[in-house]
Amino acid sequence: MSERKINRMVCVSVIVPVFNAEKYLEKCLDSIVCQTLSNIEIICINDGSTDNSRRILDGYKDDRILILEQENKGAGCARNNGIAHAKGEYIVFMDPDDYYADETVLEDLYTAAVENCALICGGNVKRLYEDGQFYDGHKPFTKNGYIKYKEFQDCYYHVRYMFCREMLIKHKIFYPPYIRYQDPPFLVKAMVCAERFYSIDKTIYICRVHFSENKYDACKIKDTLYGIGDVLKISAECGLARLHEKCWNDLLKVYGNYIYYYQFVKKEIGVVNAAVKVDAFIRTEIIRKTYSEASICNINNYYNYTEIYKDKERLDNVISDADTILIYGAGYIGRKVYKYVRRHKPYSCIEIAVTKVEHCEPDMEVRPIDFYLNKRACTTVIVATTDKYQDEIIRNLEILRFKNIYCINAMLFEDYSWT
Repeated sequence: MSERKINRMVCVSVIVPVFNAEKYLEKCLDSIVCQTLSNIEIICINDGSTDNSRRILDGYKDDRILILEQENKGAGCARNNGIAHAKGEYIVFMDPDDYYADETVLEDLYTAAVENCALICGGNVKRLYEDGQFYDGHKPFTKNGYIKYKEFQDCYYHVRYMFCREMLIKHKIFYPPYIRYQDPPFLVKAMVCAERFYSIDKTIYICRVHFSENKYDACKIKDTLYGIGDVLKISAECGLARLHEKCWNDLLKVYGNYIYYYQFVKKEIGVVNAAVKVDAFIRTEIIRKTYSEASICNINNYYNYTEIYKDKERLDNVISDADTILIYGAGYIGRKVYKYVRRHKPYSCIEIAVTKVEHCEPDMEVRPIDFYLNKRACTTVIVATTDKYQDEIIRNLEILRFKNIYCINAMLFEDYSWT
């Protein structure tokens, strides 16, 4: 641990967990040390980095910076370490690849918090993508003033807020020791405790958005399940119906296919145990009649999800084995199926057929099914319509003596993360 001398009142403690962040760390720290609010401390927790992150930290000759060392335990544990060492009236959290939008961010947040006696104060986020484009972040604030959390009900972007340290310590609000999804339970606990927060209509935080093919491994999915379970439990206890609904949507549409893969295909014991815990909580709450009809519908969707994922596996096998693919249907589902197949098998012969071409939009090349009669033996037909029309189409294909016919489960091409 580095030494420092602080003989002044600390207004704000800036806590930065650092793990292999050499690419962006200087930009992050520069945006903190140049803040016009000078009475700050900057607590950097080196979370077992194996790159040049520690060397970069040591290069900053600023007595407001405290460097803590720990074995790699994840950002949540690192932030808790920072909270334990913090001396500021308020605390903010910064990720090491992000940065503040300008030099007055901390002063603006601190002034608004103090003048309005706010336990939590927050501003807006801009997302910076890898192509250099900026986009508005999640649920921007459009005015200065208090917002009741029961009216807001969100659990993301904890980094946009400044928290009263005394509140966190007194009520033992810390990050759970998860590798993934540790931020939402922390933010929800803090918001429920404070009941309201003060918002300022100003962009304060630039959040980099990174894309990775291996974003979720078994450990991250296990912790995501535990984190979502935490938020579901709090939202059920506190009557936060919209937050509850949002968590279910995330569970089903964002993480569902990963959960199924690690729970049922790979049979990862950690994921299985986490899923069982969430399942037990949900079934208990159903008995207690905690959920609205809308939430019950989402729960049923979740339990139907494994069957939907099995249909996806079957479709992937059909695509993999087929030489020539004919998609029967040029509507919404047919178009999504075409894009899906083209993405997974770009060099194959993939065409679209319908019963009557004159009913189709002119922007796609579509032929009548009769056109493909001489290719029946080597063609796999994927029926890509709603259930309403599938039986009639299958009968027609059988009359035309097509042999390889596969029907899409239309639910596959609702708004799931694989489509």
